[in-house]
Amino acid sequence: MPRTADSAPAPRLPFALGVIGLTCLAVITLAYPGSTRMFAWPWSLAYASALLAPALALLARSLDAQRPLVLPALPWTLTALATAATVLASSLLSPWSGPSLLWSAPLLSAVAVFFLLHDALHARYVSPTRLALLTGLAFALPLLTSLTLWLASLPGRSVTSIVDARNPFPLGHSNYTAGLALLALPWFGVLAWRTKGRARFAWLAALAVALLVLLSSGSRATLPAIGVLALATLVAAPIPRRRKTLLLLALPLAALAFAAAHPRTRAMFTRSDPAAAPNISNVQRSAMLSAAARMGADRPVLGSGPGTTPLAYPRYRAGLDGGAENVLQLHSTPA
Repeated sequence: MPRTADSAPAPRLPFALGVIGLTCLAVITLAYPGSTRMFAWPWSLAYASALLAPALALLARSLDAQRPLVLPALPWTLTALATAATVLASSLLSPWSGPSLLWSAPLLSAVAVFFLLHDALHARYVSPTRLALLTGLAFALPLLTSLTLWLASLPGRSVTSIVDARNPFPLGHSNYTAGLALLALPWFGVLAWRTKGRARFAWLAALAVALLVLLSSGSRATLPAIGVLALATLVAAPIPRRRKTLLLLALPLAALAFAAAHPRTRAMFTRSDPAAAPNISNVQRSAMLSAAARMGADRPVLGSGPGTTPLAYPRYRAGLDGGAENVLQLHSTPA
């Protein structure tokens, strides 16, 4: 890695492993549909490499006697280690310990990335400004891919089909599309706030792309999520209190405009026909929440283990009112 005024050259092996891991992550992210294709050969090799790279890089840094790994403060270190230990304990004590151990890899990799990023920043291998820029670019690439692929899929469709279309690109499901856009929105906003000139214009454009992708997803959870983001932004923004109050009063109007912009979200606020059949999506979500409550009540301490929802759900299916026969996930992070 080249030297800059506020950074030092990174150790070669961990840096190379990081590049390999990020490249593999980009491959499985952009190879539509990424969420399922990553389990098929040869993308499964990229998936495994992306998960293994952080652990190998952390091991290489830990064994470097010349430049010791810079650990976070003790409370943060203990929290990260406790998180990893809890994930492992949940997997090992799961009724399906084998599959659960495999599914714990993404969570454990995230802990490794936390230590690596802290080390890179505090050992000055990378500056906070450059890391923020690289992270923004990492968000922008899949969002631009998402919008491009979605727009390319629209020609030849009827107007009704276009309005009802939900953007699954490139991860494979519109809810993933919405989640990616929601993660990127505050990051783009901060980068736009901190930069000037052409850079600010570029990040504002990225912010607009993220909003378009979010709207194209048709996810109904985006409305409360954007509300939380907007409220947090207002609280943290260094602007006069009077302006904050005016913006706070404008938030409900913005929320109504966003809700009215997509038929699927707009339908949440319209009265349904009493003679119409129940909304299948609502029935499935209700069943998933009921199943989640029963799963949690049966194993309240460590749960059934990471990634075991499709294995545990059939045990509870007979006691649910409606819903899918089996699910890969419960479509609710809290659940």
